[in-house]
Amino acid sequence: MILFITRELRPNSPLNTLTEGGHTLIGQSGIGFTPLPFNDFPDTDWLFFYSQQGIRFFYEGLTDEAKTRVFSKKMGVMGKSSSTMLQQLLHKSPVYIAGKALEKEAEKFKKITHHQSVLFIEASHSNKRFQDPNNKKHFSLKVYDNVVLSGLQLPEAHVYIFTSPLNVQAFLHTQKPQPEAHLLAIGEPTAKSLYEYTLRNDIIIADRSDEEGILSTLSSIPGL
Repeated sequence: MILFITRELRPNSPLNTLTEGGHTLIGQSGIGFTPLPFNDFPDTDWLFFYSQQGIRFFYEGLTDEAKTRVFSKKMGVMGKSSSTMLQQLLHKSPVYIAGKALEKEAEKFKKITHHQSVLFIEASHSNKRFQDPNNKKHFSLKVYDNVVLSGLQLPEAHVYIFTSPLNVQAFLHTQKPQPEAHLLAIGEPTAKSLYEYTLRNDIIIADRSDEEGILSTLSSIPGL
């Protein structure tokens, strides 16, 4: 089978095990990333990173003094890959790693950080899954812009894995997958966007954004 995922895959990605079973895996993001400069940000108890890009652009935008200052903060990340990048760049292990059911994880993080201030490091088009707009101790800092790339070609595949609503827009704005292809969405927002473009009621929803979770969800498809 041919599988297409809207994500650039690392050489050690768990999803690469699919190729060992004779399947073909294509990874391509439909989003471009550019840094957004920042000079200062709220002094909070916690920093939470939604993505690896957020960690990278936040780190690159920090002064040496700011890097020292943020080291004492408690940190949370979305997924094991982000945890690894945090340790590589900031030389710090996160206190909290969200990698399973996102809705349950959001509630869990809310309880852990109760009465504490949190700065969410995010993209310009963020789903803000963990933020409470009514919580005055929740702040956000946009450190990169995520824009939809144009002129993309949707490759032929038996399984399409869409990782975000913007990636759905990037690839399905002018093209549609074959009716017999399996569609998998990471999270409810992506599934909603995928439905709007395809009107398909058989979309498979993965509630885990980490690649181990995606691999587990794929096992429900016959032949995988």
